[in-house]
Amino acid sequence: MVEFTGWFFVLLLNFLILMYVLNILLYKPILNILHEREQVKLDTLNEAKALTVKKDAAIESLKKDLSFAHDLAKKEFSKLKEEGLIKQKEIIGKAQEEANKRFSAAAKEIASEVGKVKSTLMTEINTYAEVIIDKLVYEHRK
Repeated sequence: MVEFTGWFFVLLLNFLILMYVLNILLYKPILNILHEREQVKLDTLNEAKALTVKKDAAIESLKKDLSFAHDLAKKEFSKLKEEGLIKQKEIIGKAQEEANKRFSAAAKEIASEVGKVKSTLMTEINTYAEVIIDKLVYEHRK
């Protein structure tokens, strides 16, 4: 059987004091370190989740901005294309007018030259006709 002598109570008291001292010096700091570590881990996970949400929001915003810019670029391209077609039509119209003017001037110049050539030819024909008639009449008189 267990005897409860004076040393038992001394050893029991010594054990309880040792447990109290170890609890203060060893167990509580280790438990605090483990608790702080767990808290840092949870804070880091929460921060990572917040950053992921922020990243997703930024990506969505970027997609919207990109879509808006793409639509704006299409509109600007269409506008510039229409302006280019209008300018092209103006240039072609001016070129056609210039070509018509030059053609008309060339036709007038050709008609004028044809008139000159006709009058020159008529003069030469009349001269040759007179020469031929003179030769025929002169030959006939001989």
